Amino acid sequence: MKADICAHITEQLKTQRKLSRLSDALKKTILEKLLGKAGSMFRWVHCQLDKIVACKGRIHIEAALDNLPAGLYETYD
Repeated sequence: MKADICAHITEQLKTQRKLSRLSDALKKTILEKLLGKAGSMFRWVHCQLDKIVACKGRIHIEAALDNLPAGLYETYD
């Protein structure tokens, strides 16, 4: 499952216009942090990627990554 989630995140980082423009270092951070907390929750990953896309720059992305919700319930709170 983790490999599938990793592949999904990697694909989004390559193909989503806003995400593909980020530095390689920031993409690596996004991948590591999302994988570290995703468990087997594809929906959680999707929601977090949506939130990251909505961020207005590196500082806001890093803040979002530092405050990732623990699960889906917290995501929707």
